[in-house]
Amino acid sequence: MKVLPPVEIAQDNLGELLSNSDLDSTNFSEINFTITHAQQTRGDRYHKDNHELFVIIAGEVEVTTCNIFDKKPTKFIAKKGDRFIIQPFELHSLHAITDCQWLNLVFQTATDNTPCNNKKTESQIIRHYGFNNPRKLRLVAV
Repeated sequence: MKVLPPVEIAQDNLGELLSNSDLDSTNFSEINFTITHAQQTRGDRYHKDNHELFVIIAGEVEVTTCNIFDKKPTKFIAKKGDRFIIQPFELHSLHAITDCQWLNLVFQTATDNTPCNNKKTESQIIRHYGFNNPRKLRLVAV
């Protein structure tokens, strides 16, 4: 899992704007806006080939992740403006401490077997999300 710097929050007399403008041209396959009531849990699953970017819009959520191979758990509290990426093969669950709202953006990373035009997407993800080890982006054959 990769924790990213919080999004910028701009306020004016109209309300608030949470800006996540450093996404460049990453191709998302799915975008979800989720509302979860306090004391409810979502997730408890992992994905073989997707990364998920979460942006917390409102509330507080306890995030628990565990890579299914090394079994090292991570747990933290995310609140308004926080964002993080769940990587492939990370078991993850989000438990709402308060009523919560978040955006969930799903994207797939290139592997050695994908067309070369997808390699650009992989390099963009490495550059923009600060992954230090590009090998983490490679999928493991199962």
